[in-house]
Amino acid sequence: MPLNVKKGILAAVISLSFSNAIIFAQSQQSSEPVETPKPTEQPAIRTPAEVMRDRIANARAQLAVRNHTSAIFELENIRKETGDLSIHSVVNVMLMNGYLEQGNYRKAKEFLESHFTDYKNRNEAASTLYPPIAGQVIKGARSQSERFRALGLQVTDKNLPTEALKDVEQMRALLELVVEQAKETSKDESCAPMALPLLEEATSARSLYSPDEYDARRWRDELADAREQLATQRSTVLTAVAGTPQQPVELVPVQTVALNAPLQRPVPAATTNGSSNLPTDKPASTDIAEAVEVPNKESREPVAEPAEIVPAGQIEVGSLVPFATNRPQPVYPSAARQVRASGVVRVEVVVDEDGQVAAIQNTVGHTMLQAAARDAIMKWRFRPFKRDGQPVRATGFVNFNFSL
Repeated sequence: MPLNVKKGILAAVISLSFSNAIIFAQSQQSSEPVETPKPTEQPAIRTPAEVMRDRIANARAQLAVRNHTSAIFELENIRKETGDLSIHSVVNVMLMNGYLEQGNYRKAKEFLESHFTDYKNRNEAASTLYPPIAGQVIKGARSQSERFRALGLQVTDKNLPTEALKDVEQMRALLELVVEQAKETSKDESCAPMALPLLEEATSARSLYSPDEYDARRWRDELADAREQLATQRSTVLTAVAGTPQQPVELVPVQTVALNAPLQRPVPAATTNGSSNLPTDKPASTDIAEAVEVPNKESREPVAEPAEIVPAGQIEVGSLVPFATNRPQPVYPSAARQVRASGVVRVEVVVDEDGQVAAIQNTVGHTMLQAAARDAIMKWRFRPFKRDGQPVRATGFVNFNFSL
């Protein structure tokens, strides 16, 4: 067979084999199940609150790694974009911290003064915003003093390098500004519960920065005066009537008195022959509200009169603590802790026929602690009050003592 014919037959066989291989492969692919591509999952829609929370968390992280410029830029934008008071309260403290850590005392002073002006003008929001900012100044001053000490330096040393001396002097001036503001507002009776603790803390922090003995003696005297004023202010609790001082209420054993009985002064707590302090002619009813506080045997205070019935169909009880069946304690606000705010907050409430708090009538005490006291009292439950066998509403108060 000629050579050309052999080559042609060989090429035809190779071509046929390759075509068969392709056909077989295609048939194998067609027999396998085809996977349907999964639809792309849509990202979850985030609420504005979640976005804001992440932005604040990111700014906090930037402060933690000392990227102050980026953190301050973000925080200032957040303040401009929202009017939420709770967000402003958190952001303002972080901003003041950033200004101080950055050493931008001019900005810190402007920030403090602007909020103090609003607070002095009785701007309702400023009463919540200003105290934490001033408290952050005090906290920043203490942190600076500790940082110097950790590095083997003292903020009172006059021989520090020029740059360090300038930083210390600016912090000293900022503390003195807080002291002046606290003194000014402490003259106002309504602001004193906040201003006096702030004055004590600011004066104490300023005494850490005394460059000489004369200055140290001056601020020791200032601190003593501030503590004396604070002790005097804490010795009384303001009632619902503005400007009327009243001694703190002491909880004592409670005696039951029939509300439909003639009002009369209870018999003294104990006699020389050891007789009971309850009247023998009229036993106490078990279907009445416990409305009278009776002192113990050691007490020499006059016994209170039984509470009169309020004409509107409800009774006036006084202290509600003895009647409480559930009394969760308030949560100490973190902003109040920063400025070491403390004291007694009185909350006057109306209790409905089921023993639940129907309304809050009035709140008296430190402005930074009032919200926590109101939140707590709304969760309290009381034994239902009755008159003539029928449940009635009652008015009374609860004193919350906030102390550090």
